[in-house]
Amino acid sequence: MPKYLQRNLLSEVEKWMNKGYVVILKGARQVGKTTLLKMLMEKYGGTYIDLTDEEWAERLSKDPLSFSNLEQPIFLDEIGMVKNAGRSLKLLYDEKRIKMVVTGSGAFEVKENIRGYLVGRAISLTLYPLTFEEFLLWKSFINYDWYMEIKEKIKSYLAGKTGKFPEIPEMSKLELYYKEFAEFGGYPGVVLASQEDKKTILKNIVESQLEKDIFQFFDIREKEKFKNFLKYMSFNVGGIFNAHSTGLSNPTVWNYVSILEMEYILKLLWPYYRNLSTELRKSKKIYFYDTGIARFLSENRLNIGQETENFVFSQLIKKYSESSLRYWRTQGGAEIDFLILNKNEPSLPLEVKTGSKKSRALFNFLSIYNLKRGVIIANSTKLEKKQGKEVVYLQPWWI
Repeated sequence: MPKYLQRNLLSEVEKWMNKGYVVILKGARQVGKTTLLKMLMEKYGGTYIDLTDEEWAERLSKDPLSFSNLEQPIFLDEIGMVKNAGRSLKLLYDEKRIKMVVTGSGAFEVKENIRGYLVGRAISLTLYPLTFEEFLLWKSFINYDWYMEIKEKIKSYLAGKTGKFPEIPEMSKLELYYKEFAEFGGYPGVVLASQEDKKTILKNIVESQLEKDIFQFFDIREKEKFKNFLKYMSFNVGGIFNAHSTGLSNPTVWNYVSILEMEYILKLLWPYYRNLSTELRKSKKIYFYDTGIARFLSENRLNIGQETENFVFSQLIKKYSESSLRYWRTQGGAEIDFLILNKNEPSLPLEVKTGSKKSRALFNFLSIYNLKRGVIIANSTKLEKKQGKEVVYLQPWWI
């Protein structure tokens, strides 16, 4: 096993670093930001600094230009620990044009106004828990190559680049990998742990996020109230969020939601309407960035539909911008679970089905928006045609 396992975001970080931008690497605690910095240093040399060390943090705050004497590039881990971090980074960049990659968990950018200081100088990238592709690469390189070859064929067909629906062989081993990923999620420490240690590590990740990144950072004093709210959200994965049903005041609810979104724990998915004012008034749906975290918080109470739907969300949100991912619902109750937008218009609808019932809503949606193809996430692979429209049935791991 190599010392460092590949992450898809690495090449994107390298690209912007080599273009001379300060790269701000965001993401939840324990998603692998530190490891990625060390991968970069192994390739490019330079200096890695852990800013949880108070001496380094104080030095960067009080004398940032002294860092210009360090071997470059400079990799600064946990920049949120530094007072006036935005000002310090701006001064160091403007005076010395030093190549830097900095990391932080949660809302560090807001706290120190880093983005405001580095306008035009920095690129923000987000490192999420592993995608299923990365998970498979870490687990089985041979199966990964086969998987990516088939997935590329599916992608080309959905994009209209090829007219022949690809043959997709069944593979029971791939399903076993998917079940492990859906149950325990994509945090690197969990993925690499033995089966008996996975739940313990998940518990540690959740407690660490709550205590170090939320309760202290945001000065949350009613900890049990916050924990109960988080558990409530995990019970309702894939459902419409109703602030009134939480039993908390409206300001408290939306403050909690804002915190959990900034910490990359959960996301409220917006609905799609062509009328933006209508869209803003409609309810949002609850999803977690990681299925393992959702299952842990819900005490394994997620049903198969919730688990599959959250898995699809976690795959999509890692590939598309938040603004290009929506859901669709009519007043009559017809619903499409996910829409991928292109220039604010639907380009690919996806629906999650755990039973055998066919989807009338998807064919109707294709007709309304004049689209040729849609996708149903199901337990089989096939192609269904109706009145010039096509619905591709795929197992969830092909997303």
